[in-house]
Amino acid sequence: MADQMADLVVCADPSAPCCPASPGVGQIPGVDAGSQQEIAVALRRRKKREYMKAWRAKQKAQIPKSIEQVESHRRKQREANKRWRAIESHRHKQREYMKAWRAKRKELTKGSVVAPSPQLAVAMGQPCVPSAQDKGALGPPRALTGMATPQDGDRILVFRPRWVNLLLDKEKDLEIRGRNLSSGPCWLGCRGTIYGHCFLGSPIVIDSIEAWRGLRHRHRVEVDELPYKTTYGFPVHQCRRVTLTSYEHPRGAVGIVRFRRASSRHKGQRPPSGGA
Repeated sequence: MADQMADLVVCADPSAPCCPASPGVGQIPGVDAGSQQEIAVALRRRKKREYMKAWRAKQKAQIPKSIEQVESHRRKQREANKRWRAIESHRHKQREYMKAWRAKRKELTKGSVVAPSPQLAVAMGQPCVPSAQDKGALGPPRALTGMATPQDGDRILVFRPRWVNLLLDKEKDLEIRGRNLSSGPCWLGCRGTIYGHCFLGSPIVIDSIEAWRGLRHRHRVEVDELPYKTTYGFPVHQCRRVTLTSYEHPRGAVGIVRFRRASSRHKGQRPPSGGA
């Protein structure tokens, strides 16, 4: 009843053409004070419903915009994932290429490395004696006639002082390296100075811890594990001392360098001490 009366009150607009004679709240005949209060409550509820209806319509109008934002974010994420998959695919192809390249290089260089098993057996049971193959690779005649000075471009093996002293004192005759080197003559260098000359023999692949430990009396390395992923042992022949000669060590070079005569400020180096 109150809602019906509220409809009459809400529609009461003297200027409205549809209801020219609609009475106001106080003009409704037969309405007491209690009914007047109920009508006021109904009016407030109706006003609230209309407000909520307008608010929902406004929110509904904004929903498509939010959906577009979500779709835009998802689209950007899909594009980022696509780029990431492309990068991963490129890296995978690069890894496969490098794997095939290493296998091919290993196959091509397989003939230049002495078979490990028989060579290790000989190396572990016999002293360092040049083989026929090593004798053919000992270098040009000038290296065998006691040449005292290196020439530009000659190979220099770089050592720490301890290893140079062991080689020159004939207490070490097997050099350990992490990559294959060609047989032949080379100079022994340490801290910018050449102290000796030797010949590297054919490489030995040390592929087991037992062989590594069995060769300890030759390489003189005290660790029990293999130092490199692929460990090569090079017999050292005809190691001898030479006149001290300074050379220019390239910045960052490790293991092996080419001889370049040092400037005057590099000359006068002191002999290596026995420290590491």
